Amino acid sequence: MAKLLAQPGASQARTTGNGQGRQGSQLNDWDILVANIISGQSYHDPLTKLAARLIRGGSNADAAADMLRALMDVSAAPRDERWRARYNDILRAVRTAQEKYGNAPSPAPSIFNAEELDQMTFTPIKYVVPGYVVEGLTLLAGKPKIGKSWLLLHAAVAVASGGFTLGDVHCIEGDVLYCALEDSPRRLQTRMTKLLGIQRRPPRLHFACTMPRLSQGGLDFIKQWIAGAKEPRLVVIDVLAMVRAPARKDQTAYDADYEAVLGLRELARQHGVAIVLVHHLRKADADDAFDTVSGTLGLTGAPDTTIVIRRGANSTTLHARGRDLLEIEKAIRFNPKTCMWSVLGDAGDVRQSDERSTIIVALEEAGSDPLGPNQIAAATGMKAGNIRRLLGKMVSEGVVRKAGYGKYTLQPAA
Repeated sequence: MAKLLAQPGASQARTTGNGQGRQGSQLNDWDILVANIISGQSYHDPLTKLAARLIRGGSNADAAADMLRALMDVSAAPRDERWRARYNDILRAVRTAQEKYGNAPSPAPSIFNAEELDQMTFTPIKYVVPGYVVEGLTLLAGKPKIGKSWLLLHAAVAVASGGFTLGDVHCIEGDVLYCALEDSPRRLQTRMTKLLGIQRRPPRLHFACTMPRLSQGGLDFIKQWIAGAKEPRLVVIDVLAMVRAPARKDQTAYDADYEAVLGLRELARQHGVAIVLVHHLRKADADDAFDTVSGTLGLTGAPDTTIVIRRGANSTTLHARGRDLLEIEKAIRFNPKTCMWSVLGDAGDVRQSDERSTIIVALEEAGSDPLGPNQIAAATGMKAGNIRRLLGKMVSEGVVRKAGYGKYTLQPAA
């Protein structure tokens, strides 16, 4: 291990010009630094200095972190709190070294023409929950207690068993990691019993009720699970607030939000899995459902897909928008007995169908007395403008008929 670490840039660190050589020569000898870690004599100083050497020698952050973790893994010291704290601090040490020493010029951008692009081949995009969750990072947001966790837990069961979710959406079977960071094993067991009853639990569904923050080993926690799974397809993190790093003083709110999820997006793309991150909506409402997500535009701009569950006066709508997903608005319904969500159809069609039914009930209750749009609005709470538009369509379809100027009644049965 010491010989391996001594190769990448050890001599380069001592010979670089512009004063860099003096900085490099001040670092302890490689063998001593490595020996201190392996023996457990010291962690913080050797890890910090080795991270600096590796980054200055040209290693990327992932490779440097992996080398340092390998040293910690072979350490003879006990795996006590001190060891765990330094192990989880490796990523921070590497990032600090990268900020300080990682100034090497980036590789030249790759440029290709349209003909070359046409000849490229790519693996098909994985639709983990077809029509809703695709590989990459998905942010799913909704008000507290609206049923986000139930929706995702059932989706996780469907993926892990190759079953159905949201009514009739079939999922290809694969391995799933559900990080239920606001739940206990007891509550998870209760929820699984509610969903599955006496059915066999899918062995490909894995749970975690705790994990480090993303900047303190959380990304590596997920990466290690992906590496160990046979066919990883879905990772759910419930919720974002439990894993995001605090914003730095030198960061804008936008930058902090964007950076909070950027690592997860890159991890999902690198391994071709879907990672769903649960978040909340802000209190203030907005015409655009995606503007109700708590935080800045950085939080909705970084993920590949954003899903918002929003409850209206009479219905609940699932809004979804993504880079590899057509924008959708689906009316969904939660069954409190089974704790399952189902898709009713396109939100516009379902909403119009419900409004038509409401108008018909109001005209039925009026009997032979014709009603105008304002009277129907007063009786139903609907907007008069919407009622006028629907009444026009219902007249042309023969469902209702005009009964004088601005008055309507039901078409008598044939």
